[in-house]
Amino acid sequence: MFGVKIYEYLPRMLHAKTVVIDGNWSMVGTANMDYRAFFNYELNLATADSGLAAELKEQFIHDLKLSELMQPQ
Repeated sequence: MFGVKIYEYLPRMLHAKTVVIDGNWSMVGTANMDYRAFFNYELNLATADSGLAAELKEQFIHDLKLSELMQPQ
């Protein structure tokens, strides 16, 4: 079964979005995938670099340790 877990990052607001796929392809940035974000001077970087993907994955794991799992109400 598939599912989604939502975590709240506790230290402060975290606006960046990060995606790592297969340990090689990654994307990081602040833009949402909508019309307004792309005309609001926000951007994302997409790359096929295993070194950067590993660093982003490590940072995500670190941030997850500073987060709390949200429970449905």
